Amino acid sequence: MNTTGIPLKDPAVSAAAGDTEQFGARVYRRVNARASADVLYIGDRVADRGHRFLAMVVSSSCTHRILLSGISFLTWGRLRPAHMNVMVYGWASMAGMGTAVWLMARLCRATLRFPLLIAAGAAFWNLGVLIGVGAILLGDSTGFQWLDFRVTWPSFCRRADAEHQHRPGSHERVSDEQNDGHVTRKL
Repeated sequence: MNTTGIPLKDPAVSAAAGDTEQFGARVYRRVNARASADVLYIGDRVADRGHRFLAMVVSSSCTHRILLSGISFLTWGRLRPAHMNVMVYGWASMAGMGTAVWLMARLCRATLRFPLLIAAGAAFWNLGVLIGVGAILLGDSTGFQWLDFRVTWPSFCRRADAEHQHRPGSHERVSDEQNDGHVTRKL
């Protein structure tokens, strides 16, 4: 192989400038990834405290049955699914996503292009977990373990769907009935 055709720079100049530029880029990638991962880890810590508190209440409801028996949302049948879902969807998923974001940015040596999008996604994820756990505590769950969050359409979607009852190209009418806040369709 003939190396005379490869343009080379003076090693003293290129090494010093290249190290400084590489160091600055490395620090920027590290700070960028760490800030996004920290947002996910903060959600992880909050969910960790929440599921530990729920676990303590669940265990105390098993030993002191009379203490919490009069309050419907503090019964074992509602607290245990809420505790398990906060543990899986709040604590474990946020820790996993935070670690994945940090590792991908570090191992791929890439900067995160939209770090605020990760923070917004984490906020929406935690809001969904909070709404789902609140629904479980109020008694609105599916009853399937690890799938206790019920997926419901908001009321504005139900109204928009009710306005379009007739499907184009079809001679059947679709009517909506509401049962316990959930839409069932009859042909």
